[in-house]
Amino acid sequence: MDTGSESQLRSAFVLLQDVVRDFQVRGRTANAAGLKPALQQKTYGMFAEHRLNFKSFREFLLAAERNGFVRIRPASGGDLEVLGPEAELSAAAISRQVDSRPAPERPGRVRPDLWRAFNDWTPGWKRLYKVTTGAVYMYPEYPGVLGDERPEYAAYRAEAAATPQAFKQIQPIPQATQRAWMAGFTQAVTDLRMRGLLEAALDGDRPFGLFTRVVFGTPNLGPAWNRFRTEKVLDEILRWAAENGLEVQPFAAAVAEPQPPRAAGIITPSPVTVDGPQTDEAIRQRILQAVERMPLAELLRLAIPLEYVIER
Repeated sequence: MDTGSESQLRSAFVLLQDVVRDFQVRGRTANAAGLKPALQQKTYGMFAEHRLNFKSFREFLLAAERNGFVRIRPASGGDLEVLGPEAELSAAAISRQVDSRPAPERPGRVRPDLWRAFNDWTPGWKRLYKVTTGAVYMYPEYPGVLGDERPEYAAYRAEAAATPQAFKQIQPIPQATQRAWMAGFTQAVTDLRMRGLLEAALDGDRPFGLFTRVVFGTPNLGPAWNRFRTEKVLDEILRWAAENGLEVQPFAAAVAEPQPPRAAGIITPSPVTVDGPQTDEAIRQRILQAVERMPLAELLRLAIPLEYVIER
């Protein structure tokens, strides 16, 4: 190809890149079927792939990708979706990407005990993984002024002190790391308005709370963030397990609450049985009654999905 042809081809690639970005700014999906008419409109009908020695518009797009001007992926109906060279993804695209990537078999969500140990930043707490059982012990390192809030905490401390070799310590994922995840997710959002709101949230005094309110207040964005973050947390759990030579089952059925050994002065409560009907409404009423009787300290420890507490 001569220099003139190379110059024309580069100009065509640059024009394609500009049109794709214009689609993204307008919130439109840049599919091949819509791009060719847009290119012709921009060039007053002068654009034609055969003038650039391509047999089809698809060949032109693939050449643009090989030269680093755009990124391409399959779209529905045999079409092609064209993205900018930075491969920015919309919230829906993030969901598709996470859903399509190969993943380990998942019987359920990440185990709640592991999730809490890696994501709870409460200072002064120990987070230990018992090698022999796979149970997670999480408790205050020292008793409070008025003693322990739960009697088993003393037993956990005693067991960990007596057999330290039976445990591996868990360090929660640093806030800086999780903020970096939020920033990375934000940069993958092509809706400029939403990206601006997320960036402003991360620059605020309470970035985690503000980011959560914005992301879960937007259709499709909340589930996409959940998938994105879960993959990141899972990576951290598996990396920690590999570094410690452990075979952790992050998606196994949650390990039962570890039963502390009986220690002097500690009474292990007996299991409580519930009488009466087991209908959904009956169980709901008993839970509400229990919540009304719980002290504030216990209420603050309840694990409640964020969508139930965020105003929409």
